[in-house]
Amino acid sequence: MTQRSVGCVVVCHNPDQIVLERCIDSLCESTGVTIEIVVVDNGSTAPTTIRPRTLPVRVVRVPTNGGFALGVNVGLRELAMSHEFVAVLNDDVRVSADALAQCVAALGERGDRCIAVAPKVLAAESTEPTIDSVGNLMLATGEGMNRGIGEPDIGQFDVPERVFGACFAAAVFRSAAFTTLVGPLDERYFLYYEDLDWSLRALRRGYETWSVPSSVVYHHHALSTRRLGLANRYALVERNLLVCATINLEALNVVRIWMRRFYVHGVGAVRGPYRLARWNAIGRATLQLPRSLRERSRRRHEIRPSSNVRDREILAFGRDEVGFFDDQSFTPDNAGAARRSAEARLDRRGQRS
Repeated sequence: MTQRSVGCVVVCHNPDQIVLERCIDSLCESTGVTIEIVVVDNGSTAPTTIRPRTLPVRVVRVPTNGGFALGVNVGLRELAMSHEFVAVLNDDVRVSADALAQCVAALGERGDRCIAVAPKVLAAESTEPTIDSVGNLMLATGEGMNRGIGEPDIGQFDVPERVFGACFAAAVFRSAAFTTLVGPLDERYFLYYEDLDWSLRALRRGYETWSVPSSVVYHHHALSTRRLGLANRYALVERNLLVCATINLEALNVVRIWMRRFYVHGVGAVRGPYRLARWNAIGRATLQLPRSLRERSRRRHEIRPSSNVRDREILAFGRDEVGFFDDQSFTPDNAGAARRSAEARLDRRGQRS
């Protein structure tokens, strides 16, 4: 039986060489699929090099760091969409041997409306199996979140489910998703929310993403972006939250989210933390409003009214979801509540003995 092919895009910027090599090694050990790997060196200070392997691994250097979305788009163009499926990965992940094959099989089983799948991503630095993501979602506040983050892995996600979208730290797609079906990633975000934006575009067009819990990936959360500094990272996340909401959500929800962020940042500017970062985020999102509104209008004209999915259906994926993760230490938080949340998921599905 002919194995299906997967083109793998790994984006890095000034990577930890050991971590990057470990990522490539894990991909090269993949079973059940044939793969080609493109490493996009996104403006690293010193050019990234990869030791030779028997499988094809190419390094494509981008002269300046244009952000994660640009890196992914460059990698996809380099592959020339010559594979039936593509995987997008951070350089700080390690995939289990059958992870890609499990994802490809799931895409084949789900039918053409399913264009992306989300593996079970576990926190690489945790001493016990801990969820980093099983897909992602958007809360009614406009905030993006990894689904299940910080919960102990006790089997609560072991049944495949339809999810909002895939966290692009590790995800597998039909190649056509980035060409004729949805399109490339929006490079305006630079970093953060580009995966939520893409998933919103897919949802609006009626396409689906499913979780594949049998596919296991290990992720060092934000290892490659911690050098930004907490304040800069916060400003970028908050700016992109507003940009993403403005472009993609219905007008009433956009107004509500802007008002909420003004309140949150107004209080935060007095009490802290990140006082300057808050003003930075609001200011940059406001300056981008004309461009965001033009993109909003363009997307509205692209989608047929009959196929458009309403906000209430999109935001329902995030209903009652809570993350258990400390954004300052980059570690799971509130272990007791996280375990109760995991157990409650099992209870709701009647899976506990």
